Amino acid sequence: MNSTTAPTAGALDHTFTATLTQEPGKGGWTYVRMEGSAAFFATRGLVKVSGTIDGQPFTSSFMALGDGTHKLPVKAAIRHRLGKHAGDTVTVHLDQRLPHPTPKEHQMSPTKTHIAGIRAVSIPVENQDDALRFYADTLGFTTLRDAPTPAGGRFIELAPGHTGVVITLEPAAPNVTRGAIGIRFITDDADNARAALVAAGVDTDEILRWPGVPAMFSFRDPDGNAFSITEVA
Repeated sequence: MNSTTAPTAGALDHTFTATLTQEPGKGGWTYVRMEGSAAFFATRGLVKVSGTIDGQPFTSSFMALGDGTHKLPVKAAIRHRLGKHAGDTVTVHLDQRLPHPTPKEHQMSPTKTHIAGIRAVSIPVENQDDALRFYADTLGFTTLRDAPTPAGGRFIELAPGHTGVVITLEPAAPNVTRGAIGIRFITDDADNARAALVAAGVDTDEILRWPGVPAMFSFRDPDGNAFSITEVA
């Protein structure tokens, strides 16, 4: 039996069949697309779910594509177990919509100035077109918004993955200083993440592994902005 509208969190019973699609470019996601997902989940944002793909259990997040549908990345490990590749059809069964974890810091009382949290972080870039191609095409981030501003610029937002924080690509101010790591991304597999970036030609450092510290490595965008990627369980 399939649900017609999903709860905000809790049990689901929804099944759909879709074709595995490979994003262009090295390191691109392999995913399935769910038609009518924005209406089903009642959101165009990220949706964390669990279920099975051809009987294999998974936990992942749907990412909005901006047209009323979402894509669901399918990890290489699951594809290998199924013997499935891009172009093959799989059956996805959703059994839970999971709440997004809330850091303990965000469970405090509202501030007296009504500031409730962090929505986005900005990255200074010299050319927004070039930067958008790097972050969307090379890194595979999802473009959430690319809208003109009254002053003749553009307001660009991208989602780097399954978290709620987004990034914006801002025209760099004169004499902006770069080099220090100010944004730290996360991954569930540091080795695969680094391999994908290296294959895409991204300026990437070796993985650091210290006792009691999660694996991490740094990389830089074409503007020289430095970032870190940390492996989380």
